[in-house]
Amino acid sequence: MTAGVVSSVVANRRISRQYAVAVVVPVLHSDSPVIRRGRHLAVAVAGCVDCHGYDFGGAVLGDTPLLGRLVADNITPGRGGVVAAYTDADWVRTITHGVGPGGRSLLWMPARRFRDMADADLAALIVFLKSVPPVDRELPPSQFGLLGRALLPTGILERAWAR
Repeated sequence: MTAGVVSSVVANRRISRQYAVAVVVPVLHSDSPVIRRGRHLAVAVAGCVDCHGYDFGGAVLGDTPLLGRLVADNITPGRGGVVAAYTDADWVRTITHGVGPGGRSLLWMPARRFRDMADADLAALIVFLKSVPPVDRELPPSQFGLLGRALLPTGILERAWAR
């Protein structure tokens, strides 16, 4: 087997791998001070807006033929949003582990940043994100180009993105 074929096989396994992650959902209170705290965290601390935008409607962050297309999902309940059926456990799993509903890997979610977040802050972030108004924005899926697939098994892309 050539290095390219091996790399492609490894990348395909990594992309399609399913994870079973048990989480503990913190107590969620949706009063105004908690929502304000969650907004502060999403905008100024956690950096959710850096990828998903200030309206949380998502965006295409990069699209090059060799690396691929990187898309931050629409995380509002609007048309094209991916969170309409999220449970509270799905929110926790997505934010702290980068694993979406059904166990799919969210390869670009910088979950390492949020694993040690205090329960109260995680709860506030989730309550705020669940309260954002719908944005109707349908986005194409992320996909890896030839070079992106070759680099995925090395961890280079994740390390670059996690910074």
